[in-house]
Amino acid sequence: SPVVVPQELISDFRRAAETPAPFGDRITLADHCLQMATEVHQAEWVPNLYRRDMVVMALFHDIYFSDSLCGHGELTARLLEGRIHPHVLGMLRNHTHLGCDPTPARRRRDDQMDKFAVSTHRMLDRFAEFDCHAVHSGRDWLPFEFFESEGYFRVEASEEAAARPGYLSPNGTLVWAAPSLWIERTPVLLAKHLGMFETAGLPQVELAITDGGPELVRYVNDGHAHIAEIGLFPLLAAFDGPDPPSARLIGSTFIQQLDHYLAASDPTITQLAHLRGRRVGVLSAGSCDSYLLRAMLATAGVDPAGVEAVPLGGNYGSTLMLAEGHVDAAFLVEPTLSHAEDLGLAHVIAKASSVYPRFQWGGLIASDRIRAEAPGVAVQVLEVYRRACLELHAALKQDPDDQDNTVLQALQEIGPRWFNVSGTTFLKALRRDAATWQLDWRSVDLVGVEACASIQRSLGVLTGRGPSVGKFCDLDFGRPHVRR
Repeated sequence: SPVVVPQELISDFRRAAETPAPFGDRITLADHCLQMATEVHQAEWVPNLYRRDMVVMALFHDIYFSDSLCGHGELTARLLEGRIHPHVLGMLRNHTHLGCDPTPARRRRDDQMDKFAVSTHRMLDRFAEFDCHAVHSGRDWLPFEFFESEGYFRVEASEEAAARPGYLSPNGTLVWAAPSLWIERTPVLLAKHLGMFETAGLPQVELAITDGGPELVRYVNDGHAHIAEIGLFPLLAAFDGPDPPSARLIGSTFIQQLDHYLAASDPTITQLAHLRGRRVGVLSAGSCDSYLLRAMLATAGVDPAGVEAVPLGGNYGSTLMLAEGHVDAAFLVEPTLSHAEDLGLAHVIAKASSVYPRFQWGGLIASDRIRAEAPGVAVQVLEVYRRACLELHAALKQDPDDQDNTVLQALQEIGPRWFNVSGTTFLKALRRDAATWQLDWRSVDLVGVEACASIQRSLGVLTGRGPSVGKFCDLDFGRPHVRR
């Protein structure tokens, strides 16, 4: 879905088209923005997850530039707040503070990288570098109209904001958030690919990735998400803290059990005991797998304090972290695990469910606002999710070469586009644990929830027994729930 751009930005872009760029070679500020948007549109270094928002950011990033570097990114960011991903907004606000000089400014630039999400570091580095040098007058950039015609943005109609339901995003969308982009996102990606939300008469649904569980809680609390997938570990910890989420657990993701694999590339590492004194990659400090790692080590008789948990953020699940020696072991999830096995880059040390066979790994939460203002809409979204899960599960039993199966064909496109694996590897990855999927979002395993809480209590994460089910759950939401 396109970013809905306010009229003010369009007017100011036109004004920038008449303003010479003080840093350029006979180009205007708008010309430079078009240079940058063209590069981001074409660049391989921009993940598809961020490309739309990065292009829109580039298109307007310097239209308020003046002799001073201070503040012009902030002006654009204010007008795009809630319309593009907060990670990209952070880049927009701070891109001029990183410097272009590769020598004295490099250390300051590296030090400031800590303020940005790990998944944006490579993009920001390349963006800042190109921003400093794309000032020629070769006029080899794409025209402004191209980016609108390609669906990157559309102009907000004059009465649109007033007519839009208040609970929707400024883009007029429902936002489905998740902590990471891994195989658990497949039903939403499939539903979007097949147009299932629109067929159900719903607004367009955006998928937003936050790079971690605690980060997702902040994203929800800031009012950016309507429905979100989150691991029970960070959810329980958040409800046990001083600033509980403005949302409630209302269901289960389709991956309910611990389909989580600890893997290594070093052939001498074959069991958990071999991780003493080693470095293990996790998503982020406080994320699900940071808790899980500590629990698995303790169960195996290994002191968690003797193993370094390394936050990987946007590099989470990447086999390069293993292959290049950044970590000795890491949690791999599908489809990366199947891809790594196919290439001989990793092998499984342990599967988490072998330690905890009854679990509630992923939960679905709905924001307080959508539960209060549009509960029927939220239930409709969840029912589309349920249908996508069922269609996905049924398709995996069919002949993968069936050219008439639209779901299989969609999956073979989703694998390369979103997960950088072949369609064949993606189908293999989906089939690995399909037998244990939970196909009804309403079925929350309360015994599994208690297993999560028990682990956190044993690790000293929760105060006392932790939050009660009544505090963080709304299991009456939608229809009567099946409880096991």
